[in-house]
Amino acid sequence: MNSYVRVTSITHATKGKNILMANGYKAYIRRLSQINETGGCGFVLVFNGDVEKVKALLEKSKIRVLGSGVL
Repeated sequence: MNSYVRVTSITHATKGKNILMANGYKAYIRRLSQINETGGCGFVLVFNGDVEKVKALLEKSKIRVLGSGVL
């Protein structure tokens, strides 16, 4: 089951992907097809794993998570 976290920029998406991969996650970046009013540029990190653990890992690395969910 794939999960995702939404981040603030492509820069944070790239950094986040590298952090996740260094911690044993298979991750990739996807651009959202539609930007909504919550802000951000429309990039998400898609991965297999626990959303809460990934959010904590990213936030510890100073990457702000705008949202998350399961695909």
